[in-house]
Amino acid sequence: MKEALPLPGRITRDTLRRCVSERMRLKYLESLIPLLEQKQRECRQDIYGGIRLTQSWEGAMAYSAPGDPTAAVAARAADLETREEYRQTEQRIRALTLERDRLRRRQQLFTCCLTALPEEQRFLVEAKILEGKAWNSVETLYENRYGQRLHRDTLRRRLTQAVQTLQEIGS
Repeated sequence: MKEALPLPGRITRDTLRRCVSERMRLKYLESLIPLLEQKQRECRQDIYGGIRLTQSWEGAMAYSAPGDPTAAVAARAADLETREEYRQTEQRIRALTLERDRLRRRQQLFTCCLTALPEEQRFLVEAKILEGKAWNSVETLYENRYGQRLHRDTLRRRLTQAVQTLQEIGS
């Protein structure tokens, strides 16, 4: 995965848009990791506490037809496959957890940068860039919140000032 730039630094509209995609990725990871952990617990149960024999492969012969050597080989192969699946799931969980923690730190840092903005500029950044609303919608929301309707050009100018302020904060 491409490593993103650290947040205090040059903050541009692209950086803000990347933060939006990182928020979506963070939500995805927070829902995926518990599912993988459940899968890992099931594999562990199969390997160490389930019905599989872990010490003696000759015992598998007792469950097969007399003289059938393939039963022990099949049981051994299934166990090795389960162990490999467990190992791969463990590695994936570790990698995704590291990525999730990195994204959380970046989002916290970005939130701190946003709190440094005046409330009106923060509203414009959140509505237009982070939520991706259309200008008509932003105009209406602004009017509902602040009691005056501003033209789209004025809102764009104020949004540009907000991004410039974020750039100064990040520098």
